[in-house]
Amino acid sequence: MTFKELYQLECGEGWFPLILEAAKEIEPILAEFPPRDRPSSLRIKEKYGLLRWHWTHYYPEIDVIVDEAIDKSEFVCERCGKPGRLRGQDKIWFYVACNEHAY
Repeated sequence: MTFKELYQLECGEGWFPLILEAAKEIEPILAEFPPRDRPSSLRIKEKYGLLRWHWTHYYPEIDVIVDEAIDKSEFVCERCGKPGRLRGQDKIWFYVACNEHAY
């Protein structure tokens, strides 16, 4: 099973470092919860060009970390991880890409 399949990632590999960085910050917070009350990650995907990360429970400390990852995703190419920018096609479909991966 790949990393992408294991964590139900529905986004490009360029964002994996952002996700891992955030996950490392979130792990100690999760360790504070009893196992049956622990929030868990449901889905990580791209929507409207940016990273989206859905959890079973709302928890403010986790939300702050996830929001930081979302903010960073606007400037990281989803395909390769190089610096990128939000791009759009007819204001309907958005994506973040470097110059090399822009279409």
